[in-house]
Amino acid sequence: MTSSMTSSTPTTANNGPTTVTSKTVDTTTATSAVLTSTTTLPPLTPATGIDIVMSVKLDMTFIPDYNNKDSAAYKSLATSINELLKNQYEGITGFINVFMTGFRQGSVIVDFTVRTSVFNDTQMATANDNLKTAMSKEIASVLETGVPEFSSPTKMNLSPDVIYTGQTMTLTCDPSGFSLGKDVTVEWTFDELVISSKRHKISFEIPFTLEVSQVILADAGDYQCTLKGKAISFHQYGKVRTNDIKTAPNLQVRGTMFAECAQGKTVPLECCVQSPFKVIWFAGLTPLVSGPGSSQNCITYQYPMQSCTVQKEETFTCKVENLAVYGEKTHLTIFLDSITCNSPEYGDGRTNDRAVGKCEEGQTGAKIAVCLVSGNWKLVEDTCIVTVIKELLIGSEDLKEEEVPRFTEKLSTAVKDEQKQITKSSATISAIVGIVWRALTINSTAFMRHVAIVNTALSLLIADICFIIGASIAKNPKENPDEDYTVPVGPCSAATFFMHFFYLAMFFWMFVSSLLLLYWSVMVFSQMSKWTMFAIGLTVGYVCPLIIAVTTVAATAPGNGYVRENQACWLNWTKTKALLALVIPALTIVVFNILVIIVVLYKMLRRRSIGAQADEKQALLVILRCVAILTPLFGLTWSLGIGTMVEPTNEGIHIAFAFFNSLQGFFILVFGTLLDSKIRSLMLRRVPTLSTTSNRTRSTSAGISSHSGLNIFGRLRGRMHVYRLSRTGNSNNTNTASESFTPTH
Repeated sequence: MTSSMTSSTPTTANNGPTTVTSKTVDTTTATSAVLTSTTTLPPLTPATGIDIVMSVKLDMTFIPDYNNKDSAAYKSLATSINELLKNQYEGITGFINVFMTGFRQGSVIVDFTVRTSVFNDTQMATANDNLKTAMSKEIASVLETGVPEFSSPTKMNLSPDVIYTGQTMTLTCDPSGFSLGKDVTVEWTFDELVISSKRHKISFEIPFTLEVSQVILADAGDYQCTLKGKAISFHQYGKVRTNDIKTAPNLQVRGTMFAECAQGKTVPLECCVQSPFKVIWFAGLTPLVSGPGSSQNCITYQYPMQSCTVQKEETFTCKVENLAVYGEKTHLTIFLDSITCNSPEYGDGRTNDRAVGKCEEGQTGAKIAVCLVSGNWKLVEDTCIVTVIKELLIGSEDLKEEEVPRFTEKLSTAVKDEQKQITKSSATISAIVGIVWRALTINSTAFMRHVAIVNTALSLLIADICFIIGASIAKNPKENPDEDYTVPVGPCSAATFFMHFFYLAMFFWMFVSSLLLLYWSVMVFSQMSKWTMFAIGLTVGYVCPLIIAVTTVAATAPGNGYVRENQACWLNWTKTKALLALVIPALTIVVFNILVIIVVLYKMLRRRSIGAQADEKQALLVILRCVAILTPLFGLTWSLGIGTMVEPTNEGIHIAFAFFNSLQGFFILVFGTLLDSKIRSLMLRRVPTLSTTSNRTRSTSAGISSHSGLNIFGRLRGRMHVYRLSRTGNSNNTNTASESFTPTH
């Protein structure tokens, strides 16, 4: 049963009616009906009735006589249906009339109208269900049903009237005239994307509100509220214009000041704010007379030091004219001791005094410095962030896949415009790194892929540092002829333990990457949250290697069989075979990852057999390249390490071992970072267009990725294609992000 609604109202002689159009699309089958209805509301008089236009699709064969209202077949079927309609709908509140309007082809589609003075969702849903049962019993089975969609002609309410960044704004959805009952599904969208973030608070009861906290300029746009009842879907729209949200005043004062008392002199207190705002200094509730400051948008109050008998502490507040809610305090201490530190930025200070300075223009935050015995102020905390970058940082908290291109464009523009300010602010640089990380890890798969890359590189770095330390501890015949080559057990055992642990961790984080690839290629309908994946990754990546490393020490150290006795700090082989505690896990992971590649390859070939992919041949080449790339990453170059143990004096083996193993970090950089399309796009300040589909499917795709300005990467890759496994959510689901995993990463 597909339905739409029209309110039936009289018109006036002097004023034409206002028309609101709503559309209902039955999504049950591909042949569903699309009905358009018109809601007519006079501008001055309230509606006296609501026409609910609905359709029922019956399992009957359509005959030409159903197009002729004078035919016997038409009259017979219409009489039966009208009687059923009246029996089901005459009991609803506000019932006026119900009548059939005609038949249409598509099996047999029956169009009818229910006219009521009010709309009660629960009663209408019950009547619809009863009609379906009665129709199926007395006439024919009902094939399709639908829910009408109504777009409100009134706009949602926005408060407060004037919104400043950092405040909370509230949008209210008002379904006036509709009784929707208690079981209402509430959904809000912003610029056609479903809202689901920490900054947004949705009310699921009357009044239906959306609260947006920490408002930023990017919150301006189109909002839609959808209230889904049993028998209707109510929509209301609202637009927050760009000029509805204003940049909040950014006051700059020195939060904590110190000054040596000098009777008859003054201490200047400066307060600055951006144009067009004006500020006033207050002592309590008393406004203070101030003069001009160091720049056009600054004022300065000269605090007089009248007596120097005791230490004094004063608090002053700088407030914005006509916006008293915006204010910053300055705490001033007048001391009697001698000055230890003095600077234009932080003023006077005694040893260990902590002064709070102001940020530069266009930044928010503060600078905290401590006065040292040497007479210098030492900056200990700098939270000054360029204002536009801070807004982008807030906006990145609820970033969605579809917003990444536009968002990164804003970030690139901001970085370009504020380049000088950014280079002077470490907090801003940290914020930009955080923003980029959020953009790269927008979904759980991307998040875990980059977590695995970071931890693989980190483990390799620490392991190599421990390797260098171990090499410096031990002596060998090549470098130290005719010396004692016995290794010191204590230091060598410590270096070996950490080498063992972190090299294992490197292998296990690679194992996590393969598990992720296997998960997205085999577990088609499985859903796992980002933090569940993260917990599993930490367990596999660090806990498993730790268990192996600790067990190895516990099993071999008591018999002095943990490390080699001479020439190298490494796991023992001749006495206890402790080296197997590294070799077996590493080789197992290498074999497993090769099996993962085979499984993914099998999946691709199987998809080709059903014609699901046109470029499988190129994807096959990608998989072969992946094997060639992952093989050194999974430790096959460590086979040279066996040669260093068998022939410890062979210089060629040592050089080859050091060279090829040093390339592992380079491989991680190139294939895990530089060849990542998103990272390249961010480097180029562009992001490729992202696509989504309306149904939850798993697709395998292969294609050539190229960007202007990246010729060096193009030459490095040749004609390399990138193979991705992607999962795309339903467009009506909050988890709409497309997630991909590239085995070369």
